[in-house]
Amino acid sequence: MTRSELVKKIYEGDNPFQEEEVSKALDIVFEAFVKSLCSGFRIEIRDFGVMSLRQRPARQARNPRNGQIVSLPEKKYLHFKMGKYLRQVMNQYSR
Repeated sequence: MTRSELVKKIYEGDNPFQEEEVSKALDIVFEAFVKSLCSGFRIEIRDFGVMSLRQRPARQARNPRNGQIVSLPEKKYLHFKMGKYLRQVMNQYSR
């Protein structure tokens, strides 16, 4: 689902908001997520999951095309751990 599809899905629900207001609200929420994660905080949404930034250390890797050794710098990545309710729902639908 893309961001625009998410806006339409929320807007189609029974709510008193305009589509532009829903879009702005999502922008505010996503911006708060980004700022919190970049500041070193984790985001915990009960029953949905927890998001946090983790860091991969610098390492040596091999280019699969020519076999050359390449140095990869350390980098941050997003770690997501599903909440209990989301895990239960996902397991129900996957059967």
